[in-house]
Amino acid sequence: MDNIVTVAELAKYSGVYADENAEEQELYIQAAFDILCSYLGYDPRRQEYTRFYRGKNSSEIRVGTKPIAELKEIKIDGVPFHLEQFAFNDDSVFFTSMGEFSSKNVIQLTFTAGWEREEIPAIMKMTVLRIATLLQLESDSNIGVNSRSFGDSTRTFLNTTNYDKYLIQCSRYKLLF
Repeated sequence: MDNIVTVAELAKYSGVYADENAEEQELYIQAAFDILCSYLGYDPRRQEYTRFYRGKNSSEIRVGTKPIAELKEIKIDGVPFHLEQFAFNDDSVFFTSMGEFSSKNVIQLTFTAGWEREEIPAIMKMTVLRIATLLQLESDSNIGVNSRSFGDSTRTFLNTTNYDKYLIQCSRYKLLF
């Protein structure tokens, strides 16, 4: 599955154009994407899922990823149900014609969720680019050190690997349970 940003996009964003380091840049992108997924609580790329849930005496099941794009199949205790009996929103599936999912029910949902690459929110892509660039800056034994020249002087800054200020911008997409 393709990542949400490319090596070319990272090179353009970071200003590091090293063709011989494309494999290393892929690692920075993947690490940044993993950090984003960990923060969100799910992988935002469009994919199909088959998952099992236990009912909670509620008409709603939170599926653990978003946005739900399509319901494909629903079985309750192994019995297939008509999809017309259910509705969904961003991250939940609801009964529309029956009461609720009993705590004794085992619900099997097959659904598609996430965004296609071209639909992924720009702030998610920017967050991956920002974090990947920071990871890239840490290479060559520069972990936690960054320096900038201002005219005739150079200042050195110590950085930490706390990406919260970048990730918080994606908070509206985070799963909340």
